[in-house]
Amino acid sequence: MLPLTKVKNLHSEACKLYECGFSVVPIQHLAKNPAVKWEPYKEKRATLQEIGMWWGYAHANAQAHGLGIVTGKISSNVVLDFDPVQGATPEQLITEAEAFFGKKFPETCRVLTAGGGYHDHFFCLEPVQTKTSFFKGKYGHIELRGDSAIIVMPPTMARSKRNPNNGIGMYTYIRPMQARVEFDSTWMIETEKESGLLTVTFDVPEEIPPMPTTDDISTTLKACRIKLNTRAIALLDSSYIPEDRSKQCYDLGCEVVRSNIHDPEIIAKLIMSAPYHQEKYGPRPLTSPWGAWGHAYKLALRVLEDTVILNPLQAPVSISTDGNGKKAFKVYSMDEIPEEDAKFLIYPYLPRGEVTMLDGDPDAGKSWVWMALTAGLTGSTICTLPYDKTAIQNAKVLILTHEDNAKVTLKKRLKLMGARLNNIQTIAVEREVPEDDDEYSGLQGINANDLLEASPIIKSLHPDLIIIDPLVLFTSTLSSFDSDKGNRVRELFNQIQVLTRQIGCAFLIVRHFRKQGAQKAIHRGVGSIDHVAAARSVLIVAQNKDNGDRYISHAKSNLAPKGPTITYTLNENDHPPFQWVGTDSNITADQLTDDYSNAKDGDAKDAKDDAIEFLQGELEDGPVPTAELIKRAGSLKITQAALNKAKKELKILSRKMKEEGKTAVWVMELPKKCEPIGGDA
Repeated sequence: MLPLTKVKNLHSEACKLYECGFSVVPIQHLAKNPAVKWEPYKEKRATLQEIGMWWGYAHANAQAHGLGIVTGKISSNVVLDFDPVQGATPEQLITEAEAFFGKKFPETCRVLTAGGGYHDHFFCLEPVQTKTSFFKGKYGHIELRGDSAIIVMPPTMARSKRNPNNGIGMYTYIRPMQARVEFDSTWMIETEKESGLLTVTFDVPEEIPPMPTTDDISTTLKACRIKLNTRAIALLDSSYIPEDRSKQCYDLGCEVVRSNIHDPEIIAKLIMSAPYHQEKYGPRPLTSPWGAWGHAYKLALRVLEDTVILNPLQAPVSISTDGNGKKAFKVYSMDEIPEEDAKFLIYPYLPRGEVTMLDGDPDAGKSWVWMALTAGLTGSTICTLPYDKTAIQNAKVLILTHEDNAKVTLKKRLKLMGARLNNIQTIAVEREVPEDDDEYSGLQGINANDLLEASPIIKSLHPDLIIIDPLVLFTSTLSSFDSDKGNRVRELFNQIQVLTRQIGCAFLIVRHFRKQGAQKAIHRGVGSIDHVAAARSVLIVAQNKDNGDRYISHAKSNLAPKGPTITYTLNENDHPPFQWVGTDSNITADQLTDDYSNAKDGDAKDAKDDAIEFLQGELEDGPVPTAELIKRAGSLKITQAALNKAKKELKILSRKMKEEGKTAVWVMELPKKCEPIGGDA
């Protein structure tokens, strides 16, 4: 049996390969042969349960298996195996082969084998025949591992006569899996005609396949829905017709590939079923190269060509070195680097692939806010999303909370707000539960210590949003963590950032305000300023102490203009207890913090008097909806702070009012016997 640490590494690497679409199989201990009957895995991939059985370090009988993959179409992978003769190096073999072919081998993912050779991994969607005599020369031979071959993967240890270290070596990455490039053997096939050394076949369609029937498209859509990620499903189900319909079709194709579907006909059929594709291309001739089917199929080929692999394996990056063992550096010009637009789960408040901080005082309603956002993102009709009406409503949300009890508090609140509970998950460390105990009584999310080990499971869930509430309890088990030390904060946030970008989800972290005030809102959170520096978006939750009004305000936004301050109501006796009211562009996060004000006393007094005059004039004929009043005040440059002071001065009443056939709304009205300020009754 291997040491526990070694088994953990193998399990983690197996999960990473699985997530990227590889068909993984166990390898016999210190050997290169499969440890199971592997033929079924040429046609289907092993499940996470099988992976847990083969490498699951949590199980008492975990086996000391090595790690391998099945090459070919099942894994979209082709391997060139450089096997030098005794006394030669793989570099000598490569130089000899390049001289023969007249071309250089492309730089791609490279693995150092136990015997000192190289495995070069390439991304390939089409069937390629395995060939053991790809090249033979003075310094060794090269094999092409195409369809249905077994390749040993890092960090497996195996015996090899050529390894000087007691005959045992380890497979290690020289260049990581995300460095894979597409396998293009065109020039090799041309050489084959002269030498007879090669036999490589591609099934590349030379023309557009026949137009599928409507029933065929519908059947494909039903069969594939279970495989698609939430973003792909949202794009398929969206009735929104954007201005750039071609880009929307392209984005859909990319999400389908992210869901590990690489057949261009299937991708094209899914694109054909989207309403925005039908709206643009439906009127054109269906079977022409630029008709609906022609466009969808060519777009599918383009997506596959552009992306190569959209969900790259985030393997540990090996550092390249020069001949003297020093680090080798590579310079990139900015015009080489691909340009991307920022993506948002909720624009502009929750960016994808980035960290968002949610700060506020205790009892300000922070947990209620993220639960309301969760409800809206999962499709609630009771608590719909504020401001961004284009956000997806079938999101998967992962909650890692250490404050609210999942059974007593979270589930009840989420149900009250109409959240789709089967889209919301949490992860807890598995434990032995006594027979007379309730398995869910002490259920709490994992902590920072567990994050690295649990990352394969987190990635396999494909969440759109991950929530940590609160940060102080999440990090309480880290003995080395100090929230006031920037370097410790950065270490944790770098780990979170890597996970967030691998998944492409939004990451929301809840943090409390410090007791003593600060001048600016972004400085109010507990701990080092590095928390805010690492986040791309910072939200402030606050409550007006005078009248109880509640706000969520955008204190920082690096990827888009700040969104307006959003107002909401919270009353646990109401049904639903939480409701979004509207927006106010005039009130800022800084104005919502206790100790910050740019206004002088005289200016504040004048502003309050203007607000009093405004409210008296607007409300003299009866109740007015709160949202409408706030909007009118904003147009007159009357701030929310001044409006709140005027409301308190005038003793304005706030209540819900419902007109027949309409939804109930919050209104403001003057007291029954209100006397004008500064005048006669």
